[in-house]
Amino acid sequence: MIQPENQHGTHGHKCRTVVLLHLPGSANFEVGEHYDWLIEVGAEAPLVAFRTKKRPDCADMGNRGCVFEAERLTDHRSEYLTYQGPVSGDRGHVTRVREGSVCMIEMSDTDCAMEVVFEGVRVRYAGVRFDLESRAQMWRFTASMLPSCR
Repeated sequence: MIQPENQHGTHGHKCRTVVLLHLPGSANFEVGEHYDWLIEVGAEAPLVAFRTKKRPDCADMGNRGCVFEAERLTDHRSEYLTYQGPVSGDRGHVTRVREGSVCMIEMSDTDCAMEVVFEGVRVRYAGVRFDLESRAQMWRFTASMLPSCR
Protein backbone atom coordinates (compact mmCIF):
# COMPACT_ATOMS: atom_id res chain seq x y z
CA MET A 1 0.00 0.00 0.00
CA ILE A 2 1.28 3.44 -0.92
CA GLN A 3 0.75 6.19 1.64
CA PRO A 4 2.39 9.57 2.02
CA GLU A 5 5.13 9.47 4.64
CA ASN A 6 2.66 11.48 6.73
CA GLN A 7 -0.09 13.92 5.83
CA HIS A 8 2.50 16.39 4.56
CA GLY A 9 5.41 14.14 3.50
CA THR A 10 8.63 14.36 5.50
CA HIS A 11 9.97 17.39 7.34
CA GLY A 12 6.90 19.47 6.52
CA HIS A 13 7.05 18.58 2.81
CA LYS A 14 3.53 18.79 1.40
CA CYS A 15 2.80 16.14 -1.23
CA ARG A 16 1.78 17.60 -4.58
CA THR A 17 -0.10 16.54 -7.68
CA VAL A 18 -0.21 17.93 -11.21
CA VAL A 19 -2.29 17.42 -14.32
CA LEU A 20 -0.32 17.74 -17.55
CA LEU A 21 -1.81 18.04 -21.03
CA HIS A 22 0.37 15.73 -23.13
CA LEU A 23 0.40 16.35 -26.87
CA PRO A 24 2.11 13.31 -28.41
CA GLY A 25 5.09 13.40 -30.73
CA SER A 26 6.00 11.15 -33.63
CA ALA A 27 7.35 8.46 -31.26
CA ASN A 28 4.00 8.01 -29.47
CA PHE A 29 1.36 9.53 -31.77
CA GLU A 30 -0.80 6.39 -31.44
CA VAL A 31 -1.76 7.27 -27.82
CA GLY A 32 -3.27 10.58 -28.93
CA GLU A 33 -3.73 13.72 -26.87
CA HIS A 34 -4.25 12.87 -23.21
CA TYR A 35 -3.63 14.01 -19.64
CA ASP A 36 -0.88 12.74 -17.37
CA TRP A 37 -1.92 12.80 -13.73
CA LEU A 38 1.14 12.72 -11.47
CA ILE A 39 0.85 12.18 -7.73
CA GLU A 40 3.62 12.66 -5.19
CA VAL A 41 3.58 10.23 -2.26
CA GLY A 42 6.77 11.37 -0.49
CA ALA A 43 9.66 13.80 -0.78
CA GLU A 44 12.07 11.20 -2.17
CA ALA A 45 9.60 8.80 -3.82
CA PRO A 46 8.91 8.64 -7.56
CA LEU A 47 5.57 9.99 -8.76
CA VAL A 48 2.57 7.72 -9.20
CA ALA A 49 1.43 8.30 -12.79
CA PHE A 50 -1.80 7.78 -14.73
CA ARG A 51 -2.77 8.55 -18.34
CA THR A 52 -6.37 9.51 -19.05
CA LYS A 53 -8.41 11.04 -21.88
CA LYS A 54 -10.52 13.06 -19.43
CA ARG A 55 -9.08 15.72 -17.12
CA PRO A 56 -8.67 13.97 -13.77
CA ASP A 57 -9.20 17.21 -11.84
CA CYS A 58 -12.76 17.21 -13.21
CA ALA A 59 -12.48 20.95 -13.80
CA ASP A 60 -15.90 21.03 -15.47
CA MET A 61 -17.73 18.94 -12.88
CA GLY A 62 -19.34 21.78 -10.96
CA ASN A 63 -21.00 20.17 -7.93
CA ARG A 64 -21.71 16.86 -9.67
CA GLY A 65 -18.45 14.92 -9.59
CA CYS A 66 -17.20 12.75 -12.41
CA VAL A 67 -16.11 9.27 -13.41
CA PHE A 68 -13.11 8.55 -15.63
CA GLU A 69 -10.81 5.73 -16.64
CA ALA A 70 -7.04 5.95 -16.43
CA GLU A 71 -4.10 3.74 -17.29
CA ARG A 72 -1.46 3.34 -14.59
CA LEU A 73 1.92 4.22 -16.08
CA THR A 74 5.39 3.52 -14.79
CA ASP A 75 6.45 5.85 -12.01
CA HIS A 76 7.79 9.24 -13.13
CA ARG A 77 10.65 11.40 -11.90
CA SER A 78 9.69 14.18 -9.50
CA GLU A 79 10.99 16.79 -11.97
CA TYR A 80 7.69 16.41 -13.84
CA LEU A 81 5.89 18.20 -10.99
CA THR A 82 7.28 21.48 -12.31
CA TYR A 83 8.33 20.63 -15.88
CA GLN A 84 6.61 21.96 -18.98
CA GLY A 85 7.98 21.56 -22.48
CA PRO A 86 9.17 18.89 -24.91
CA VAL A 87 9.42 15.27 -23.78
CA SER A 88 12.63 13.48 -24.75
CA GLY A 89 12.68 10.88 -27.52
CA ASP A 90 10.20 12.86 -29.65
CA ARG A 91 7.37 11.85 -27.29
CA GLY A 92 5.62 15.20 -27.57
CA HIS A 93 5.08 18.18 -25.30
CA VAL A 94 3.55 18.60 -21.82
CA THR A 95 1.80 21.65 -20.38
CA ARG A 96 0.64 21.90 -16.77
CA VAL A 97 -3.10 22.61 -16.61
CA ARG A 98 -3.68 22.17 -12.86
CA GLU A 99 -1.73 21.63 -9.69
CA GLY A 100 -2.74 20.81 -6.17
CA SER A 101 -1.85 19.15 -2.92
CA VAL A 102 -2.51 15.61 -1.76
CA CYS A 103 -4.26 15.50 1.61
CA MET A 104 -4.44 11.72 1.86
CA ILE A 105 -3.74 8.71 -0.32
CA GLU A 106 -4.04 5.00 0.24
CA MET A 107 -3.24 2.81 -2.72
CA SER A 108 -2.86 -0.91 -3.22
CA ASP A 109 -2.53 -2.95 -6.40
CA THR A 110 -6.30 -2.93 -6.83
CA ASP A 111 -7.80 0.13 -5.09
CA CYS A 112 -7.05 3.74 -4.34
CA ALA A 113 -8.56 6.38 -2.10
CA MET A 114 -7.31 9.94 -1.92
CA GLU A 115 -8.23 13.53 -1.23
CA VAL A 116 -6.71 16.31 -3.27
CA VAL A 117 -7.06 20.08 -3.06
CA PHE A 118 -6.93 21.89 -6.41
CA GLU A 119 -6.82 25.65 -5.86
CA GLY A 120 -9.07 25.50 -2.78
CA VAL A 121 -11.43 22.87 -4.26
CA ARG A 122 -11.35 19.56 -2.34
CA VAL A 123 -11.95 16.42 -4.37
CA ARG A 124 -12.25 12.86 -3.05
CA TYR A 125 -11.22 10.05 -5.42
CA ALA A 126 -12.11 6.38 -5.17
CA GLY A 127 -10.36 4.20 -7.71
CA VAL A 128 -10.49 0.52 -8.55
CA ARG A 129 -8.40 -1.48 -10.99
CA PHE A 130 -10.76 -3.32 -13.32
CA ASP A 131 -8.52 -5.32 -15.66
CA LEU A 132 -6.74 -7.69 -13.32
CA GLU A 133 -5.99 -10.16 -16.15
CA SER A 134 -4.47 -7.59 -18.52
CA ARG A 135 -0.90 -6.27 -18.75
CA ALA A 136 -2.23 -2.72 -18.94
CA GLN A 137 -3.31 -1.45 -15.56
CA MET A 138 -6.67 0.19 -16.17
CA TRP A 139 -8.40 2.00 -13.34
CA ARG A 140 -11.85 3.58 -12.93
CA PHE A 141 -11.99 6.64 -10.68
CA THR A 142 -15.03 8.31 -9.18
CA ALA A 143 -14.42 11.88 -8.06
CA SER A 144 -16.70 13.86 -5.77
CA MET A 145 -16.56 17.39 -4.45
CA LEU A 146 -16.03 17.99 -0.74
CA PRO A 147 -16.69 21.18 1.23
CA SER A 148 -14.11 23.88 0.54
CA CYS A 149 -11.08 24.07 2.80
CA ARG A 150 -10.48 27.82 2.49
